Amino acid sequence: MTRKPSAHDRLAQAAFDLFDERGYEQSTVDDITERAGLGRATFFRHYRSKEDVIFPDHDRMLEQIQDRLRTSIHSTALAAVSEAVRLVLLRYLDEGDLARRR
Repeated sequence: MTRKPSAHDRLAQAAFDLFDERGYEQSTVDDITERAGLGRATFFRHYRSKEDVIFPDHDRMLEQIQDRLRTSIHSTALAAVSEAVRLVLLRYLDEGDLARRR
């Protein structure tokens, strides 16, 4: 039995499809919700904005990077920067095609 995609996933898929077809600026939240077959309220329960569809974990990732960089000292700065870059790159690798579509 195939599981129906969650509202979160349906909205993201609809958004990326529209961004591919029309471009980011020409795609509205109303367009996304219509394509996903969901309402505006559902969109805003899952995302704060169109930008959040593209980068849903952006704020959390920035906090992790800032925390790591804050704990470094001069002698560990290079290692801290390397770890921060690794964190971002691993995230993109985990996302696969979604990262490329961004």
